[in-house]
Amino acid sequence: MIRILQVSDVHLGAPLRGFGGHAAARGNDVREAFRGLPEMADRLEIDVVLLAGDLFDSPSPDAADVDIAREVLRDLYKGGARAVFAIPGNHDRCGSQASPWHSMPNGVQVILEPRFGPPRTVDVGDTRLHVYGVAFDPAIEPDPLAGYSRSSAEGLHVVLLHAGLLDNPDWKGGHGLRLPGSALEALDADYVALGDYHGCRMPGEMPGGRSCYSGSLAAVRVGETGIHGAMVVELGNGTVTARLEPSRAPQLVEFEPIDVSNAGSDLEVADRVGALVERSDRSGKAYPVIRIVGEPAFPLDASRVTDSLGARFGFAVVSDETRFIDSDRLQALAMEPSVVGHVARLGLHGLEEAKTDVERQVAERALRIALRALEEA
Repeated sequence: MIRILQVSDVHLGAPLRGFGGHAAARGNDVREAFRGLPEMADRLEIDVVLLAGDLFDSPSPDAADVDIAREVLRDLYKGGARAVFAIPGNHDRCGSQASPWHSMPNGVQVILEPRFGPPRTVDVGDTRLHVYGVAFDPAIEPDPLAGYSRSSAEGLHVVLLHAGLLDNPDWKGGHGLRLPGSALEALDADYVALGDYHGCRMPGEMPGGRSCYSGSLAAVRVGETGIHGAMVVELGNGTVTARLEPSRAPQLVEFEPIDVSNAGSDLEVADRVGALVERSDRSGKAYPVIRIVGEPAFPLDASRVTDSLGARFGFAVVSDETRFIDSDRLQALAMEPSVVGHVARLGLHGLEEAKTDVERQVAERALRIALRALEEA
């Protein structure tokens, strides 16, 4: 039995634009999660580390991120006490000798060949481990899976791939290796370590039951809610077991929708949501992702709610799904013989004329902004 730590999609140096003004801080969260891998590997008594692509967000990362990567990989390798294998992904594809993949620490086995070749072999205790990998390059080999062949050598045979599973409902295309479920199931290997998807997929969810995605080490998009980390895989005796070990980066936690119909102000909404988050998350380390719904009797400013929660929790994502246009307050405003009433009437007319949901959302947002501006004037 060997114990593997599978990591993928770290994306060091990613711009993280979805995090807005928190992008730089979230970048540091990602780096700290990556720096925590050697301690995690020591604590979990890991034998082998598999890096399944997209360690960096681009083929030419900043020197500081390359230095971090070299330091962490050196600590993972521990002078040969632990085997480390890595492949690039579609984001950090190795295109030249200037690639950071050519300057990784001695002992770390980086696989840069675009076609499958003989496996890299190491002894892990009494078990011989054979690792096959490929750095996908469609210009050289559009179908590298066709060249895979399992060695006849005794031991455990593991394939390391950065590939999108075509049969998965999350598939959105892209420029990486496309992997049909039938091809994954047919691979003659004891285990297949996959990178590319940012959500984990356990062996029981995968064709053949002998592979999984570890997902992104830490959420790099605001939609990546739930637990993110590294996959701990135990392999041997014809069995594969896996569990996700959380990284030390704050997780994005999605809450049930919160009805704010009877709230009286933006700050009251923020206080109500904040109290719910504090009751639900006592660790103080999670970033809340919240949908607010209902029909408040005032033109809610979601940005003020977001800013207030961000100051309280470090970062928050607020999705405003309230419907001010259905409120009695708006209908009453439209009856007033005033500038505010005129604006309300124009806004309601624009909403009636909207032909699509997008047009309706734009019209409602414009009405809210106009009414808030008049209230504050």
